[in-house]
Amino acid sequence: MSILVQPQVESVAEPDIGIKRFHIWTIGCQMNEAESAKAAALLRQAGYLPTQVEEEADVIIVNTCVVRQQAEDKAVGHIGSLARLKRYKPGLRIAVTGCLVTGQQAKLAERFPHVDLFYGPSEFERLVEIAPELRGVDFDLAELPHYYDEGQSDPDVTAFVPVIYGCNFVCSYCIVPYRRGRERSRPMEQVLTEVRRLAARGVKEVTLLGQTVNAYGHDLPGQPDLADLLAAVHEVEGIERQVPVRVPLGHAQELEHRGQPPAPKESCHATSRRVEATSSASLALPRTANSNNAPRMIAALPLI
Repeated sequence: MSILVQPQVESVAEPDIGIKRFHIWTIGCQMNEAESAKAAALLRQAGYLPTQVEEEADVIIVNTCVVRQQAEDKAVGHIGSLARLKRYKPGLRIAVTGCLVTGQQAKLAERFPHVDLFYGPSEFERLVEIAPELRGVDFDLAELPHYYDEGQSDPDVTAFVPVIYGCNFVCSYCIVPYRRGRERSRPMEQVLTEVRRLAARGVKEVTLLGQTVNAYGHDLPGQPDLADLLAAVHEVEGIERQVPVRVPLGHAQELEHRGQPPAPKESCHATSRRVEATSSASLALPRTANSNNAPRMIAALPLI
């Protein structure tokens, strides 16, 4: 999450002529971090440079979370604080995304008239409305989930890879299904293409993301599951850090041992202790003959 910097009108920096900059403020889960990385990748492909100072930015994106009240309050406060900067820098373009936005665009536009664009999670194509330079840029998630400069000497060794979006459970305490929609798995080959490209750029560890990551694949042809995906990612050359594969799972009802029928549905509270005891053993991956004993690290995390 970015550190909030109150705008000081006297110190607004004049950017280099012809160079545009962007700043992304993010709060919330790893899915938000992955989507902020995607937005940054797109803007950099369009010629924008990142800045940590909001006063220097031509485009500011605020990526929000409403799962907890504290996160929502911080996001709302930060959006409001940008009104003053917008008054003194009218050419600034501000976009707000994340779970705060879903289904609330009209209300938010009335509350925050200084914001130029409200777009839902993963609606990256709408960024063209505030950054026309994005026309013609490839929006393929597998191609641009993370950005590394050519020749960068110290690229990140870990990366987030979304594999499933949304949630089909309607728990009384959770807003995620209403803001992220129903479960939608990414095709396995698309995920593998992304992981291979990340490994080729120096990434050694990937975290597979989803609100209910253990439900992966039920909506895909052939219904591959999370174990299939983990096994396939495990074989990608270059993913080379190893600890035992640990899978903190999203919803207990999706957990089962291979070759056994699904267990009767239980409440989250009734199954949580059983899941904690069995999840690592259920999805542990053996070394394969072509692994060359290279250590590997894959993690799959729920986001709620």
